[in-house]
Amino acid sequence: MGAFDKIVSESSRPECSVTLCTAGTLNSRLQDLERQLAEEHQKVSTSLADGGQRVALAKEIESVLEEMRAHDHTFTFRGLAHKEWSDLTAAHEPRPGKNEAVNLDTFPAACIAASLIRVDEDEVTTDIADVETLFDVLNEGQIDRLFNAAWEANTGGRSVPFSGLASAVLQNTDTK
Repeated sequence: MGAFDKIVSESSRPECSVTLCTAGTLNSRLQDLERQLAEEHQKVSTSLADGGQRVALAKEIESVLEEMRAHDHTFTFRGLAHKEWSDLTAAHEPRPGKNEAVNLDTFPAACIAASLIRVDEDEVTTDIADVETLFDVLNEGQIDRLFNAAWEANTGGRSVPFSGLASAVLQNTDTK
C-alpha cells in the first residue's frame, strides 16, 4: 500500500456536534428565577435566615436546569463527500442581487438534512420536510447553531488537532 492509499484508508469525513435544549418554555422560567435570585442577592442580609430565599431560588433553578437537561438533544453532522457537497451547493444557487455563497433561504435545511447522521445516540436519516418541521419549533438562534454545525462538518476542520482548553488544564495539573 502506497502512502496515498494509506492516507485514504485511515481517513474519515469530519463530524461536528451541537447540543440544543428543545424545551423552549423552560427558558422563560429559568430567566425569571435567575432574575429573582439576582434581586435577592442584591439585598443586604440582616440575619443568617435571610439566605433562605436565595437558597430556595437556587434549588429551584437547579431543578429547572435538570429538567432542561432532560430535553437536551445532541445533533451530529458528518461532512459530505466532495461531489455530494458540490452538487448540494450547486442546487442552491445564490439569489439574484444577494451577496451570498448559496441561497440562504433554501440551503440551511438542505445542508442539515444531508449532513445529519445522529440525534443523541440514534442514527437518523431525514429530509428537508423533517428539518423544516423541526425549524417550526426552534428559534432562529437554535436553527443557526444547527446550520453552523452542519456547515462546519462540511467546510471546517483543523489541520493540526489542538485543544487550548485541554492543554491549559493539563498544564495547570502537571506536577514538576
